[in-house]
Amino acid sequence: MKKLLNIMIITVISATLIGMCGCSKKDDTVDADATSTLSSEKYQQAMALYTEGRLEEALEAFRQVDKQSSAHYTDTQMKINVLTEKLFEKYVNQADGHYNAGEYQLAISALETALTYRESRPVRELLEHYKSAEGHKSVASYTPEQKQQAIKEMQTYQEGEGVLKIALDNIYTREFAISNVPITVSDDTVFLRLWVNIINEGTKDALVKPEYIKLYTSDDRDHAYHAQYSKHLDIPFNEILLPPNGRASGRLLFLIPLENSYRFEYNDGTNRVIKTVIPY
Repeated sequence: MKKLLNIMIITVISATLIGMCGCSKKDDTVDADATSTLSSEKYQQAMALYTEGRLEEALEAFRQVDKQSSAHYTDTQMKINVLTEKLFEKYVNQADGHYNAGEYQLAISALETALTYRESRPVRELLEHYKSAEGHKSVASYTPEQKQQAIKEMQTYQEGEGVLKIALDNIYTREFAISNVPITVSDDTVFLRLWVNIINEGTKDALVKPEYIKLYTSDDRDHAYHAQYSKHLDIPFNEILLPPNGRASGRLLFLIPLENSYRFEYNDGTNRVIKTVIPY
């Protein structure tokens, strides 16, 4: 009797466990079907957004497509890669447009957004350049009277460190001709023809070279003279060994962004003169 009772108990427990397993498998199937349906709906939603050109929203929707349950997962990953690159390029191009328009803060914001889609060392370096330009945005703005005074100071001989004194004059244009063949520039770039005058007030000869001259724009970038174009000027500034009390003069041509002013620097390691250049 006891043996029969034990057999009955085991039978009941086994039946219960089998039933529980069956329910679990059924529940798992239901859950998987529901997840797959939801994932498929996300894919269809993402495709609709993609077709409408709503790229940011489409990318977010594609990212919600489940890997285990969607038949569209492979295509989803391809779309994510394509959208990521498109959005990266979109914001880089936006940044370029803002920067050219002088909208530095908007350019910085656009590049920072671009970098959220893809890391890029050149773009990160460009971002640092944009931030530097924003920091130097307050280029000197002159009233007519201030401009005339600044031009007068530019044209006056000024000494610095060493024995050389320098005076400057200039003219800028968007066209320069070589053998009557015009070369033009566009956007914010100009040809700046700089007339350099130097006096050696020392007691020894001084080697004067055009390579010692740089112009700095507001973003603190240095610009050297254009050696090839400069040699076509009527009186080019050339290397010369300047004796005591000797004078030298000549022109140099720069290809440079047009700004209200530049920092001129002559630096040969011994003599250093800094002046402000006002283009006019």
